Amino acid sequence: MNINEWAGLRVIFNKCQYLRNHIDECENPQQCNPPAFCSNLDGTFTCSCPGGFMEVAGDCVEIDDCQDVTCRQFEECLAGVCSCEAGYQRSISGLCRDQDECSDPFICAGSQNQMCVNNDGSFTCDCITGYTRNGAGLCVDMNECDTNPCGINEDCSNTIGSFTCDCMAGFRRQGSNCVALTTCATTTCDVMSQMCVEVPTVGAQCVCLDGFMSSLSINGCQDVDECLTRPCIGANTVCQNTAGSFECVCQDGFQANPSNVCQGTVCFQ
Repeated sequence: MNINEWAGLRVIFNKCQYLRNHIDECENPQQCNPPAFCSNLDGTFTCSCPGGFMEVAGDCVEIDDCQDVTCRQFEECLAGVCSCEAGYQRSISGLCRDQDECSDPFICAGSQNQMCVNNDGSFTCDCITGYTRNGAGLCVDMNECDTNPCGINEDCSNTIGSFTCDCMAGFRRQGSNCVALTTCATTTCDVMSQMCVEVPTVGAQCVCLDGFMSSLSINGCQDVDECLTRPCIGANTVCQNTAGSFECVCQDGFQANPSNVCQGTVCFQ
């Protein structure tokens, strides 16, 4: 081999040596195990862990800043610092206390008919009484009558946010129960002082006739003495009370003329 051939081989060797020293191994995305990052060097490369990680047996392991940190109740460790958990706030005493989210009057204002209920460390927006949440998440009127909440002989009427129980037709309220209405056909009244009247939702009632008034002492109706009010205003007249009424008659020695005026009588001897 002559000198020129040796020179040619040396050039080829140097070129190979250069290429070997300048290969970028980091072009291979799998050169390092995530989250390690690759750094290219002359003829080689290194895998390094990012901040917050350390190398353990060739792998990058996240550094646990909270490993040696002990937090108190309702606290959690974040990056080595104890902070109040969600739903809690630091009090003057330094302890984490429940945060009353319901102190914000608008926290449940996103939908109507809701109220805020504070829980330990949280809160809920619940439907107010008489409302229920539908499939769209809205609080709508609850039809309580679907659950048959009323008693015997009662009809249920749904109202906005509530309901009522009323006696069925032909029944009336007696205490907490609905009892059948009485009728005049089965009710006995005093024919001299009373008349029977069927009152809706009440039933048959014995009411006093004109000229009579209700009396608890006799548990019925007693005659009204109209003469106590001096209804007779004509001259020479007196009032005579009758059952349920009264009459204006002439005094003794007087008699009514055709015009119903009391005038003196003429005595003949």
